[in-house]
Amino acid sequence: MASTLLDELPCLLDEAEDLMARLSCHMELLSPRGLADTLPTTGSEVTKAEEQAFKSDLRQRLAAIDMDAIFKFFGRQFLTSQPVAIEKVNAVLPIGEAQLSALHAFTATIYQLLRRLHHWQQTAWEALTRFFADSNSTSSSDGSKNCMLTFDSHPVLTRLVLSTVTKYVKMNMFWCSFNAIPGLLALYEFLQHSQTLSNARFATGTLADGPQTLFSPLEHADHRVREFVLHFSSNPLSAIQRDFQQHVTDGGAALAALALSCVESFNACCDLTRLRHQGVFDLEALVGGSYASHPRLVDLLAASDISDWVICTALCVPHQLQVKDKSVSAQPARDSTSLQLWDFLELVARDRLVLVLHRYTVVNLHDLLFQQLMSSLSATASAALFTTSSPAFGGGRQASTSLKRIMNVISKQTLRTCGSHHRQRREIVVWLLQSCVQLLQHNPALLAPSFPLLLAALAMASDELEWLVCHAALRTTTDSNEPSCNTPLLPSHVKPKHLQRVLTSFTGVEAELAALLPPFHRLRGLVERHAHFLVDYYQAFLATGDAQGIQCAIEDFKGEANSSSIAAMAPLLEGFSNRERYATDLSSPVKATWAREWRQTNAHFAAGGQVPLLRVLRERMEQATRHAQYVSDNDRLLEHAARFSKCWWFRDIIFDRCFEHALLDSSTPSSPIALLEILASLAAGDYALEEVVDKEDAALQSRRMIQILARMMKGIIQQLEIGLENVVRRDVALQRDEIPMLQEVKPGQEEGKPALPSRRTVRFSRTPLNVAEVRQATPTTPQLSQGLSSLQRNRESSTHTKCQHQLGQLDVDERCLALAGELLAHLAQHLGANTMKNAIVQRLQACFTRFLRGLVTFPSSSEGLADIATLRCSLRDARVEIQCFLRATQRLFGGDGCKPNVNNDGGETLDDALQTALAQTLAAERSSLGRLLDWALDAPWESEEELQHWRLVDRLAWFYVTLVTRQGCPAANPALLLASVRKQCFLPVHEGPEALDPREYTSHGTLKHLVALVGRNGVDVICTTLANLLAAQVQTLRSTLEAEQQALLAIDAALGNNGISTTNSALTIAIAELKTLDDLATQFIRIGTTAFLLQLLHAFGSQATGGAWQTCVTPLLEQEEQQTGGQATWRRLLPAACTAGFYASVWRRSTYLVAAEAVDTNAHMMSLAMARLLPPPHRSLAVRRCAVAALARVSACGDAGPTSNKGKLQLQHQAPLPGANGRALLEAVKLLLAEAALTQSNGDADGSFDLTLERLLPHAVLVLRSES
Repeated sequence: MASTLLDELPCLLDEAEDLMARLSCHMELLSPRGLADTLPTTGSEVTKAEEQAFKSDLRQRLAAIDMDAIFKFFGRQFLTSQPVAIEKVNAVLPIGEAQLSALHAFTATIYQLLRRLHHWQQTAWEALTRFFADSNSTSSSDGSKNCMLTFDSHPVLTRLVLSTVTKYVKMNMFWCSFNAIPGLLALYEFLQHSQTLSNARFATGTLADGPQTLFSPLEHADHRVREFVLHFSSNPLSAIQRDFQQHVTDGGAALAALALSCVESFNACCDLTRLRHQGVFDLEALVGGSYASHPRLVDLLAASDISDWVICTALCVPHQLQVKDKSVSAQPARDSTSLQLWDFLELVARDRLVLVLHRYTVVNLHDLLFQQLMSSLSATASAALFTTSSPAFGGGRQASTSLKRIMNVISKQTLRTCGSHHRQRREIVVWLLQSCVQLLQHNPALLAPSFPLLLAALAMASDELEWLVCHAALRTTTDSNEPSCNTPLLPSHVKPKHLQRVLTSFTGVEAELAALLPPFHRLRGLVERHAHFLVDYYQAFLATGDAQGIQCAIEDFKGEANSSSIAAMAPLLEGFSNRERYATDLSSPVKATWAREWRQTNAHFAAGGQVPLLRVLRERMEQATRHAQYVSDNDRLLEHAARFSKCWWFRDIIFDRCFEHALLDSSTPSSPIALLEILASLAAGDYALEEVVDKEDAALQSRRMIQILARMMKGIIQQLEIGLENVVRRDVALQRDEIPMLQEVKPGQEEGKPALPSRRTVRFSRTPLNVAEVRQATPTTPQLSQGLSSLQRNRESSTHTKCQHQLGQLDVDERCLALAGELLAHLAQHLGANTMKNAIVQRLQACFTRFLRGLVTFPSSSEGLADIATLRCSLRDARVEIQCFLRATQRLFGGDGCKPNVNNDGGETLDDALQTALAQTLAAERSSLGRLLDWALDAPWESEEELQHWRLVDRLAWFYVTLVTRQGCPAANPALLLASVRKQCFLPVHEGPEALDPREYTSHGTLKHLVALVGRNGVDVICTTLANLLAAQVQTLRSTLEAEQQALLAIDAALGNNGISTTNSALTIAIAELKTLDDLATQFIRIGTTAFLLQLLHAFGSQATGGAWQTCVTPLLEQEEQQTGGQATWRRLLPAACTAGFYASVWRRSTYLVAAEAVDTNAHMMSLAMARLLPPPHRSLAVRRCAVAALARVSACGDAGPTSNKGKLQLQHQAPLPGANGRALLEAVKLLLAEAALTQSNGDADGSFDLTLERLLPHAVLVLRSES
């Protein structure tokens, strides 16, 4: 008998699922929620074809009928069964023929379903009766009972039997929850009778019988269905109890014992913290490739099912909860042998408050238990006492308490503890899911050995998800915080105040779902993606490890004893010792036939009482059976463990409340994207949707999913739009906030524009910014937000005091940036996400259009629009806001996540599509960087108002340009830079109004802040600007040298090849002939300063290898020389020009540069320029000439007097230079010699020169050492 149930019970379970799904689908039409979800929505979301399809559907026709009045009338007729006038019945029914036919079709379907339910009940009872009869039979030899089937002896058959009992209870309670079913059956009987009568009269063509005036329900009723409905509809629990007492012999003891056989497996899964400490979740061993072989992992897969088994068993046989043996009840229940069904039920009941029947239908579990216990145990003796050994009533001692008080205590304790207990479980489950995700991301091949643990983790997460949504959906249905007495969380025998005290334990559902669902979805996706590792691993496991273990277990079993029972079992086990049977062939349509044979054989052994003898073999065979399922049915196992069906049936909680919370308040932006991906997978059929009927029902659910999916996508895009507007508003407010600081600059502090000679303009902007540089070089990046203060919440209340707001108040913008990043990653991973990409582009383009129209005042009429339309604000403010919008858009959607996969041929990325769409609106918009490069050659004094709409990286680059062109901080005021960067973010905060030392701009710590502000790519942008500036300055110097060629040749002739005298009048006269002496010195200083800044910044860029000059500047100079014909004769004039430059009048000390190895003087800058510009083949001789000229200037020449406008030097001899300037010149010469010695090539054309100060001029060495 047991072996036949292996084939019969799965069919019964599948049929029960189908019947419940069909009944739920049809009865949903009668509920307001079903009609609201079923009927087409008005608007653009439903097409004309869909509307036409709904009009011809049954659901559309039932919507116009007053079903409540019809059910009330016919429900009363079904119970009374009294004859009724046909005119009275017709008065209740609708008049239209289409509506009557719809009612007849609908009621006929319900009637057929009830017939199938009745037939299923009879078939299930027949199978269960035979099973329990065999379990309670006695042997004919000694009269002892056979060993009954248990969860340990045959888990598959035990699961099937208990699942059938559970399905029996849930099905009857489910259909009895529809109060309209009796009325529907009575309505069907009347409509069927009317249709039959009309057809008969039409066939005979006569009205001889005359019209009938009365309708008698009993004459036209199906009495079997009627008795079935009347038996259960009034009190289904009592009917279930009576059925079990009638069909199951021995008072249901066999069923209670079968449920108690699962207690050890359930107890092992109760405390997850203990399991964690016991090494069940040991991930360190899995990283090394160890197999997850802990036996408790299998128990975790069945924990939720065991709870339903125990509950439904207690509802079927409540009389088994009473302890009959007083001696047993007096002992503490420490193990499974002393446990009673009441102890097991109490353990389960303390863990939950509701029981799920089907889809989203739940009932209060404690109400069911209270009702069943009161009806079964208190009916015989109202004053009888119930005896229990529960620890809640004094531990192990016997306690006699009224049944009502016992249930009150259990329900109150459940209300107090179950919420916090499951919250702790969810914390461990989230940790386990995240750890498993990291494990698979670290090495996807570890999926195979850790697959049992991954299934257990997913099953635990699924159980917690179902518990959470079931206990959250029905917490309260009112707007107040007070729980209603009808709330299913509150048992009817408990006062509402007890729920009010612990209501916080059931709050925060949205946040916990947002924390649980993303790793749950991500882990399932990783397992599905890398499932191919399972086949090879477990095929080898079966063919070698499992096959050898089974063979050894069978041999050991045969060698234990020679009894007759073992001898009779040996032939049955002989076929399982063949190791070749365990080689799995995936191409074969029949796989693992030995698994089915083992289940049949094991059922035979369990019925014969041979379970203890086969314990080791059974464990080996069960493990091999699981491994065979991992090979051939891993997708089904994964779907069962990680089921997302409850996410859909409780969609109001997950896709409405949780999604809205995750989108607005959650700190993890992956939650709304994960919810979107889950629903998209459900709609696409990637995730199985359980409890559905057929293709029509699946199509209906799919239409609902698509509508909710569109609403969720709209919500995400709307949130992105709101975040974009906040970022734009913050950027605009930030710049407006700095305007008062900029106005503090006094006009007298501004330095005049330097008078530069007219020269041809050289274009050097050949390296424009790429997309990656633009993304990194924009404000409000994650690095910048660490240093920026909070945005101005109110534009009118922008004051300087709000500059001191605490950091970290940019959480709104940070969440928007993170949400955009998660969305870009979603678009990159999913090939079919073009719909969302297009929606984002269209929505933001419309937002940009609306933003632009907000800056313009349009006339009331369309005539003369171009002439009458005016700006609402100044042109400067309009440019600022437009630039802020474009920068914010690129910042949000220009991350690395927008790059598609290599297999994605979906076209351009979201960033490119969005930038193209916005560029169509602003085609003539110029970049501030272009103006910056144009002005780098001949830098004007740019007004601070013009710089307000620049990007941060442009302003920083312009700041370094002004350091070069102005010999100091612009206007001696840092407000220009602070217009984009707060003072406390870039420089130390000063308490008083003292002047800010501009040397801090080039300190090492400041450069680190610079990297944090704009990133290494942003530093590369600044370096590119400085390199372009260097190239332009070198070309300017070249033009000056070519213009002064004759004078420089005279200076070169005066210098000669040997050392010069300090009284060389020819050199002095030649230098006096230079018309642009000060300009030459200025250009050398600017080149050296730019090279110095470039060298500092180059070390912090993304390409910090090699020298800054060789990497950034030399390619530009070589390219320029190639374009001009490769003539480099001007380089031979550099020594003479540098020598003359030491006699210029620009030798005033500058205090805005800092370096550890050099003195911050213009001499240092000019020497650095010469060290870079001098040609290497002649470097030694040229450096010697420059150094001798500088030393001669130190030792003999006095302090330079004022120069004329033409730059001529007064030639009279003066006193030696002061010590500070002399030391600066000597340090510059030292630097010049060191740079030349490091870069000169071997085998110089002019021979080797000893470039040491002692050989050049010993007197200068003495001066240098005396000053040091």
